[in-house]
Amino acid sequence: MSTELSRSIVLTLAYTAQFGFPLTPEEVWERLIQSTRSEFLVGRRRFFPQDKELVIRTLQNMVDQKLLFYDGSYVSVRPQKTWVHRDERAHYAEKKLQEARGVSQHLQRIPWLLALGVSGSVAVGNAAKNDDIDFVIVTQKNHLWLTRLWVTAVAFLHGKRRSWNHEEENSWCFNLWLEQDALAFRPKRGITYVAYELCQVKWLFQRKGALNQVVHHNNWVSQRVPHLWKRQQNSVKSMQSVASIIHLTTATGILNELAYLMQRLYMQRHITRERVSRSVAFFHPRDTVGEVRQRWRQEIVEWSAYVRGRGV
Repeated sequence: MSTELSRSIVLTLAYTAQFGFPLTPEEVWERLIQSTRSEFLVGRRRFFPQDKELVIRTLQNMVDQKLLFYDGSYVSVRPQKTWVHRDERAHYAEKKLQEARGVSQHLQRIPWLLALGVSGSVAVGNAAKNDDIDFVIVTQKNHLWLTRLWVTAVAFLHGKRRSWNHEEENSWCFNLWLEQDALAFRPKRGITYVAYELCQVKWLFQRKGALNQVVHHNNWVSQRVPHLWKRQQNSVKSMQSVASIIHLTTATGILNELAYLMQRLYMQRHITRERVSRSVAFFHPRDTVGEVRQRWRQEIVEWSAYVRGRGV
């Protein structure tokens, strides 16, 4: 196995294998990672094929050489016994996505809310029965923390608010907040993780073309997972904006500052790895990027050992 394309295929499959999530051949092409040296030593030459048939043909050759595991529908660097049941996971994900659309109908009444999306396992279609629904929220400038008060109240009234100890199942987890002037992600580590997360968000609604700005400020993703990013771009282009709601911004801006100070004071003793400021809030207490990268590397190590054992 000597081509850059084969290495990209392994990187792509190893990434999803850590979640027990095999891919169809077409999904391998769609999710194919641009092979670079920034995260793994995969060769000196930068190469990325746009030809789907070439990718699928190379994938089939690797299956024929027994370098990959294939059951006729899905392919992975792992044997089938470690795969999740994709049909079952997709069923749970769709039910949760329908629930999220209902949440969206409630939250569209908030005048400062510019966009709402679903991320994580529900967005990918790999949700377990008791998984939370993870949400991404974009708000008007100087209105993030006032919006968060409203959203938290809605979640609480529906019995879906997730507490700091994270013991609740099937809750609504509003863990990524962005104001409209803070939409650019510039990760110093975990570039592939962030790129995938941005590509996988299922947006539920937008106002004032807010999602066009999300795409514009994060177009670097096209250099890492170009096919998946193109799909997200097309999805955003086809999404209509919902009507805006007239509101006063001066008074609410002052209230937002008070809401920020109050919430920051409340959460101060709970904060670990979370990133919190006036314009962004990332409520991720674990080092998710580090964990994903470590598991990804381990998948590659185990696959390499399997290939060496076959004498390839």
